[in-house]
Amino acid sequence: VLLSSCYFTGNKRSRLAPSLFAQLDRNGVRPQLRIWAGDQVYLDAPWYEFAIKSHSVSELEKLHSATYARTWFADQGLNTVLPQGANVFCTDDHDLWNNAPHPSVVARDTSDSAKRKAWRAMARALGQTCQGDTANGQRFRVPPLDFFVLDTRVNRSDERLFSDAQWQQLRTW
Repeated sequence: VLLSSCYFTGNKRSRLAPSLFAQLDRNGVRPQLRIWAGDQVYLDAPWYEFAIKSHSVSELEKLHSATYARTWFADQGLNTVLPQGANVFCTDDHDLWNNAPHPSVVARDTSDSAKRKAWRAMARALGQTCQGDTANGQRFRVPPLDFFVLDTRVNRSDERLFSDAQWQQLRTW
């Protein structure tokens, strides 16, 4: 099992993921399962784009779609490593914006509640398209292990980390 997070195409170390997986494979250490524990996509990067500038909702849609395309489908994107085994995804704040769901000074548009709501909806739609619905717990077994991956970001509010349905899934597990 390989646990990873913070895959950012703007960081040259993240772009080395295909080389890392190839090296593991050459050494006979191919993980049977990879858990991507959040921050697969940095929708709030580059920081200066969002900390300094304000955007319309249609501009945010274009920027976020381009970020997803780059992260998932570019030459050194996630599409180069995902086919090499089973993958499970979880969301963290940068998959939305830094410190989501709360407004962030480094994501200026999130201080406007209407834009923040639109940004969050876009992020969720793009995330569901590429990562699946992380809003529900994912339980699976790789004997002898029994896993339960619980996303504590997408249903987060001021009062709770996850939904009542997720609580029930956790209790059942």
